Amino acid sequence: MAEIVTPKSKGKVKVFDTEEDLAVSLAEYAADLANKISKERGSFTVVISGGSLVKSLR
Repeated sequence: MAEIVTPKSKGKVKVFDTEEDLAVSLAEYAADLANKISKERGSFTVVISGGSLVKSLR
């Protein structure tokens, strides 16, 4: 389970126990956002930089 930290600045920081937990949470968030935005605007585009996170999402 992720720990949610709210810094003084805007936004939230989620701290995950494992890289797999992070990847699953990110995939779920991206899918939910893609569905919402696609319905509102007709399309959705996402760009993810390379690195170990991309490997986790495969």
